[in-house]
Amino acid sequence: MSDELKQNREHQRFRKQCTIDYKVLDSADSPAKGCSKDISGGGICLHSTEQIADGQTLALRITVPGIEQPLLAIGIVKWSKPAPGGGYQAGVFFWLIGRETDSGQDQRLQQVKQLLDEGVLSSEF
Repeated sequence: MSDELKQNREHQRFRKQCTIDYKVLDSADSPAKGCSKDISGGGICLHSTEQIADGQTLALRITVPGIEQPLLAIGIVKWSKPAPGGGYQAGVFFWLIGRETDSGQDQRLQQVKQLLDEGVLSSEF
């Protein structure tokens, strides 16, 4: 990565392999699984077996090694491309993020948790 691009990043990226459960909103598809290539405070590079179109909104549960509670997030796919070695990579911008334990206090995070657990969304965000 060029020095210029590194300087333009708002959040530092960490190469961390996290387990990710995700669901494309406004889709009849069931939740799917993926993993991360890297993560930052502003987004994540999601690696999955299925391509996710640019502009799609995702509900995500991110299990980070060393952190007890998973993170829940709503993210927007900014780019997607084939991954070296197979599968796909997608750059996902976090629109909303919090710990799973926060889902009792934040209705939107509670809906993300419900969507990932049950595959249904009870109301609009």
